[in-house]
Amino acid sequence: MKNCWLLSAFVLAARIGMAQDGREKVQLSFRTGWQQESYHWSIAGNSSGQNPNVYSELKWRRISGPVMRLAISWNLWRWLSLYADGSRLFITGGKVTDTDYQGDNRQHVTYQGVFDSDKGNAASWSLGAGGCILDNGLFSLSPILGYGVHTQALYLVDHSGVYTQLNSSYKTHWKGPYLKVISTLWLGPHWQASAGLAYHQVVYTASADWNLINTFSHPVSFRHNANGYGIDANAELHYRLTHLLSCSLGGGYFNWQTGRGTDELYLSAGGTDKTQMNGAFRNGWRVTGGIAAHF
Repeated sequence: MKNCWLLSAFVLAARIGMAQDGREKVQLSFRTGWQQESYHWSIAGNSSGQNPNVYSELKWRRISGPVMRLAISWNLWRWLSLYADGSRLFITGGKVTDTDYQGDNRQHVTYQGVFDSDKGNAASWSLGAGGCILDNGLFSLSPILGYGVHTQALYLVDHSGVYTQLNSSYKTHWKGPYLKVISTLWLGPHWQASAGLAYHQVVYTASADWNLINTFSHPVSFRHNANGYGIDANAELHYRLTHLLSCSLGGGYFNWQTGRGTDELYLSAGGTDKTQMNGAFRNGWRVTGGIAAHF
């Protein structure tokens, strides 16, 4: 009930803002659809990246599920606007492999396990400011500068019944500033197309709980730290239903990665062990449809 009152108050404030200057002040949009992604990381045998250069590697494939996104833009003054959005992927499918090597360049496999990863989530939040720097009535261009946080909660479980107690987790944070450019092309009185391209400069941190390994500490078995970047691109087709409502259909692609970093292992007997993390890599796609309210 409290959330309903807050939403009603927000909508009323937006209508008042529109009435004061006759321009659209607020756009509130909701999108839902499907997202699929892959993710992997590896570590070396020591802190110099050797012995071997790839010692252990985790690969998540076809992590997928429904995704929802809520976004708002608020025109504060002339060309200046605020932008905020949040999204969440509910993971319902996926596989993960855990492989250890004795030789360089992924030679001489000493262990390999294939597990399920059909639970968890991936989420993002961002806040930015910017505005239109070009608008000729047919085409517009708007740069946005902001800050974003992107997280993943990934799991290793076993539905085969061999490792019934397996419930290991790996949770990531990609945080940092971003620069985004949005372009819009008007195709007619009701149709328009838009495209966006964002570059993220991020600090990457992750923590894991390898719950079946007794020699590792719990609930934090090891941590990863590195610097990286992300590219996120999307395109949408919009149709204006009424003065206040529009619908959209679109898709996007993203690619995130880090450079070399550190892996710090925590032992249950006390003490730590450090080695080189070779990098973390994430890419995927999404298809969404939604509706937007304009005030």
